[in-house]
Amino acid sequence: MPKSKPDDLNARLATLAEERSLSDIARRTGTSVANVSRYLSGTRIPGEFCSNLVRGLGVNPSWLLTGEGSPYLSDVTEGTARMAGDVLELVEAMSAVTHMRLGALTGKHHLRVLRELNDALLRYEELRAKLNGHSAPIFRRLVEDLGKALDGFDMDRAHELRRAAQQVERLCDEPELSRRFTGLQAHCEVLDLNNTAAMEYQRKLVRDAVCEGRMADKWMVETFVRMALITSDGGRHREALRICDAAVALLDEESETWQPAYALKFMRGSILAKQGRLFEGLREMQVHAPLVKGRRGKAGRLMLMRALLMAGLMELDEAYAFGVDAEPKGLHLLEFAAWTEDATPIRKALKFFREEVSVLPGFLEGPVYAEFALKALSGDRKAAASYLQRLRAEAKVKAPGMHMLTSQATLSRMAGAKAVACKFTLQADALLPGLQPEVLQLGRHYRNVLRLGITGEPKQRAEAFFRDMQQAGYRVFDGELA
Repeated sequence: MPKSKPDDLNARLATLAEERSLSDIARRTGTSVANVSRYLSGTRIPGEFCSNLVRGLGVNPSWLLTGEGSPYLSDVTEGTARMAGDVLELVEAMSAVTHMRLGALTGKHHLRVLRELNDALLRYEELRAKLNGHSAPIFRRLVEDLGKALDGFDMDRAHELRRAAQQVERLCDEPELSRRFTGLQAHCEVLDLNNTAAMEYQRKLVRDAVCEGRMADKWMVETFVRMALITSDGGRHREALRICDAAVALLDEESETWQPAYALKFMRGSILAKQGRLFEGLREMQVHAPLVKGRRGKAGRLMLMRALLMAGLMELDEAYAFGVDAEPKGLHLLEFAAWTEDATPIRKALKFFREEVSVLPGFLEGPVYAEFALKALSGDRKAAASYLQRLRAEAKVKAPGMHMLTSQATLSRMAGAKAVACKFTLQADALLPGLQPEVLQLGRHYRNVLRLGITGEPKQRAEAFFRDMQQAGYRVFDGELA
């Protein structure tokens, strides 16, 4: 339970004093006017005076102690008032414990002191249980409503529910509900594009699972799925794969049959496909795709579509009829259309994305790159500079990373600006040692190396990469060594 700072209590007392005289406060609390004046000036406020404020003036204990809620009990619901009364009793029980002096145990009255201490502790535990009984149903409802709001991408409502749940959680002792709430807070941060904060929540849940040595419930498995997804989206694919492997090791006979476990194993396959292990990844995806249901199953089919395109098992034109017309599908089609470096498929993918795909609010780099790819193919040598300028304006990009440098290099090369393209390619190559790029991103980079005639060690790596990937089943790279 959070503790108020003394100056917070003084400030809230000052709020009460704005509505009534000092003499009225003193009379209703059984305190002298001089003491009330001292409390207003910053003197530490004793717990007894707080209790008298609640009883004499009808002050809401939750507001008085934490600043949350309405100042008066008459402003809150009956259920909330009962819970607030329990908060006050809990504080009084804790106060009784703090007044017990351990030094008194050495005197002749130690048995009486021990009994009083025991009674106070029993009352404390009783009130905690009672308070939990009031708050748990409220907390459960808030958590359920938060989950629904996040599923519907209603972020304004989600933020309100999250703030309310954070306050009620302080009064609640329900570990399973708290785990679920932590997972939803991580999901909220992901949707707010704050992956760093999301990872902190996910790490807490993962630590709990590792300490137990098993998956306690479906939400625990879901935590690993989301953590792996966040990590992979952040470009740390090898780390994401290790998270999946650790999660699979924690599954038992029961948890292996849960929906999140099927999604976990399917995601592991999709990460393998991104990391040069296409055969193994396709096998994992094939086995578990039929078992993943609902919206996640539909999203999984689009991951499978991408792997099939990399394997050459699906033509780009065939992919338009595969799966639901969601944002990931549109982005995958743009990605593989851009790989062709042909204006016709790029125009088709861009038209499909704009007219047929349901897109969430926010900036997306894929369609922007496609626009400038068409300009570069028409000979616009300023396409690369304009592309970066657009990213800086709309996506708040400060310094371009490897992906953007590779895109600038490709745009410059397609426009015929070889010297500029070489500069960007070498800058991208210098960043490689500290990164974990996926296969198609590496393919874009090494294509630039070979087509620009860059020699030496980068050329050797590029040739070895395409040989290895073709042997690993990535037919999308056929012809790159011709």
